Amino acid sequence: MEEDSADAGVDQDREALLKAKALLDAVVSSTPGEVLALGVDLEGVKAASLTVADIIATGTGIKVKGSEFQGDVVIKKVRAGDRGDDPKDQRQ
Repeated sequence: MEEDSADAGVDQDREALLKAKALLDAVVSSTPGEVLALGVDLEGVKAASLTVADIIATGTGIKVKGSEFQGDVVIKKVRAGDRGDDPKDQRQ
């Protein structure tokens, strides 16, 4: 992720770095159950591209609102509405 961020110029964007740090802080301080419920929820993101993979969420898998991407958007292996505790029950 660090290399992709540098290639996109994010390492030069103070606002993007502050948002990334806030996201990491929230994930670290969350309980495992909260993280599973979250999935991916992005709002107001401006980036060169987006790649999201291997998401397991009990709620919404991926939600992107008011965002702009100049290149590819790749989303793979999202399992939503799923508790994530039994691999044979996961839909891919």
